[in-house]
Amino acid sequence: MARLDPLRDAVKRLSAKTPVGSVLRTAEWARVPLAFRERAQFSAAVESMRVLSTIQERLEKQTKLRRERLASGKTATFDRSSFIDSIRGIAREEGLTPEDEALRGGLQDITSIPRLGLIYDTQNRQATGYARWKLDQSEGALLLWPAQEFLRIEERRVPREDWPGRFAAAARDAGDRAALAAFASTGRMIGLKTSGLWARLNRFGTPWPPFDFGSGMGLEDIDREEAVELGLIGPDTILDSGVEDFNKDLEASVSDLPTEFTRVLQTHFGSQIKVAGGRARWQSDQGEIAERQRIDERQTAGSVFEGGRRDFRAIRSGDGGAAIDDASAGTLIDRWSVEVAAVAAGRKPLFHEHLGDTAPEVARALSQTVPANVIVEARDGHLWAYRPDIISRYANPDRPLTGQVAAHSDDGVWLGYGANWPGDKTVRVAILDEDKNPVAGFRAPADSPELFAKARAEDYAVATGRPHSYLLDRP
Repeated sequence: MARLDPLRDAVKRLSAKTPVGSVLRTAEWARVPLAFRERAQFSAAVESMRVLSTIQERLEKQTKLRRERLASGKTATFDRSSFIDSIRGIAREEGLTPEDEALRGGLQDITSIPRLGLIYDTQNRQATGYARWKLDQSEGALLLWPAQEFLRIEERRVPREDWPGRFAAAARDAGDRAALAAFASTGRMIGLKTSGLWARLNRFGTPWPPFDFGSGMGLEDIDREEAVELGLIGPDTILDSGVEDFNKDLEASVSDLPTEFTRVLQTHFGSQIKVAGGRARWQSDQGEIAERQRIDERQTAGSVFEGGRRDFRAIRSGDGGAAIDDASAGTLIDRWSVEVAAVAAGRKPLFHEHLGDTAPEVARALSQTVPANVIVEARDGHLWAYRPDIISRYANPDRPLTGQVAAHSDDGVWLGYGANWPGDKTVRVAILDEDKNPVAGFRAPADSPELFAKARAEDYAVATGRPHSYLLDRP
């Protein structure tokens, strides 16, 4: 399910992880079922729970700090050095410096800058990669960009891996003949986003980046037209999301794990898992829950969109603030209706527009259209729509919510764009309808514009029932 603030998924993913201390090496962790590894914050060969818990806490704080910096228009960078200094000091206090001098300062030394930097970079890239993967598995994204290309996005002085060989092996293991054929004919590493090859290609077993420690490799979207030309899909092929298949790993065999490690799983995950007959299973059916949420979201967004279109037609040309002529009325009404629908579905924090004299009339009409948990207010010609349970995540709990909503009426983060504008650290995004006509525009963070662009395009697709795409205007 796509969201307008995909970085919150990254924070949630880090927060949900359970600190796990183990003397097992990375290679042994690879034997742990994927569903468990994705819920465990670990660092191989480190036993100190204090160190691991602090790693989790600091990573979560730094991910939140990134979003706060985006909100203020500051440079969107993580405070990497303070993370390393903090964990390094604690690890030394715990006496975790290797006794063997030959190991000190290297990747097997948890007190070393290279090891802590590797942990920091890998975890944050996994969080961002996870957010993007969730968006890429939505119906709208799979319709418009069904495939992706694996390629180098960061140069390395001496590339360590034979990535073409690994890609071909992963495609063979997954039985992906179309990807193998495209690779043989073009030399490009391309496959459908729902293919099982990506998890097989990835050292960590996930279908999202990073694919290895410091690999410098990443993914780029391949649109539907090119995917058809490459023979990956037919002209009428509609892909199903890979999320359900991925969630099947929530039940997995642990029969090949040592007894002591099965006990580690049970100790740290408690009632979240049930181990019986050599199998371990998460106690909640995440796939079924997610599907119900998607159905509810589509129904909510669709009905509110149609109701909003009717209610916004109350705006009369010539009224103050939102005076619109007949030529632009349809586009504006559709845009406003999509955004109110996104608020109602919990996909957008805040809707604001200056509608002039018609604001009270539109507010009264919308109040009958939106669900009961959505607040619609009109004051001084302005109209706001928001869900208190969503917007309160951004607000100061010690101050009245209404005043804060008004004060943040033009705040790009509160409005769901991910960044404020103008600024040299943002990218202009245009949302396009099925005929490639622009229907909306905003500025997104320069380091992750695709996340916000795809999420907003998905809002339009869910609300209108028609595919929408996006265009990035990079400097």
